[in-house]
Amino acid sequence: MIVNSPSPELSSFFVQRRRMMQRANRTVQSTELFIGTCKLLSILADVTMKVT
Repeated sequence: MIVNSPSPELSSFFVQRRRMMQRANRTVQSTELFIGTCKLLSILADVTMKVT
C-alpha cells in the first residue's frame, strides 16, 4: 500500500513513536551504564579493603 501524501496525524504518530523508542533506548543504556558503574565501584571497594 503506497501512500503519496500520508495524513499528518499518521506521520506525526510515527514520529512520536520513533522518538519514544529512542528515548527508551537511551534510558536503557543509561541504566546499564549506572549498573556497570556500581559494579565497578563495588569491585574497587573490595580491592581497597583487601589491600589495606
